[in-house]
Amino acid sequence: MYVMLHEPGSWFLFEQDRKFYLDARCSRSFVDFSILIELNEEECEGYQAEGKAFIDQLATRINACQNEFLPRDITNAHLAAVSQAVSEWRETTVRH
Repeated sequence: MYVMLHEPGSWFLFEQDRKFYLDARCSRSFVDFSILIELNEEECEGYQAEGKAFIDQLATRINACQNEFLPRDITNAHLAAVSQAVSEWRETTVRH
């Protein structure tokens, strides 16, 4: 798994084995958390057609409609891989 795109404070887009995963930051009252989903076929097509703009919109939708996406949340199953991918990405990303 590796980081493909990132929007600071909002989301990470990962790829692994030709599958895409979006880790979207969500807020509820005073609690921040993430929802990690595997992009379905329709979402993959949207990403291929619109790129980062589509992912921005999808992350916004996930935050706004959390209950709709919670059944798709696979954070626990991929926590180690996501953490490793983000750590490796941070090590190779030049910060200014």
